[in-house]
Amino acid sequence: MDITIWLDIKVTSYPTTYIFELNIKVSNMSLSKTYIKSKKAYKVSFKLDAQIYTGSEEIRLLGDFNDWNWEIAPSLKKLKSGYKIDMLLEPGKTYQYRYCTANQKWFNDEKADGYVPSPFQHIDNCVAEVPDVALKIKKEKIDLTLIEGIGPKIASILINAGYDNYLKLAKADPEQIQDVLKKAGKRYAMHNPTTWPVQSQLLADGNVDKLKALQQELKGGKLTK
Repeated sequence: MDITIWLDIKVTSYPTTYIFELNIKVSNMSLSKTYIKSKKAYKVSFKLDAQIYTGSEEIRLLGDFNDWNWEIAPSLKKLKSGYKIDMLLEPGKTYQYRYCTANQKWFNDEKADGYVPSPFQHIDNCVAEVPDVALKIKKEKIDLTLIEGIGPKIASILINAGYDNYLKLAKADPEQIQDVLKKAGKRYAMHNPTTWPVQSQLLADGNVDKLKALQQELKGGKLTK
């Protein structure tokens, strides 16, 4: 994340001395973005601080999303802290924009995601970078004790060994699992994990009925037939 630093320098003059006071203000730069699933778009909040624009004229948001056209550009809502508008933008795109008043006064956004040179010399456009997709990672809730032959303690041992989801355990070789049990101690090495990967695969696939049917043929995780 970029950081912008403003320096306010005050100079006090004495007969032989100059005193410089530097007041440094640090502001995290980034636009607020929220993915709206029903719209398949991001709601991006654009804000212009009241200290930047102190006028009373209408101010609009112009950019790539409205072809920089004042006539169709949305107006910002005036708040105590400044001006704000929310827009729905398509994911996976980068947009350039600026704020503009009715008498063609232009302002940049101090919280833009970045800045790029505009077609006009010594003038930068603001950049809004909209993520490609809304990534929401849900940690899989697993209960290895659903597997015949695995109790709470062994479940904890397996999870700590890296088998923290059903698919990982399903792909494991029984001998690898046995090595984990041996390292945990003699009391765990006596268990037979031969069917644990099969049971774990059924849980990963959501085949609870098939799992129950298989477990009818097991005793302590081992086939009885």
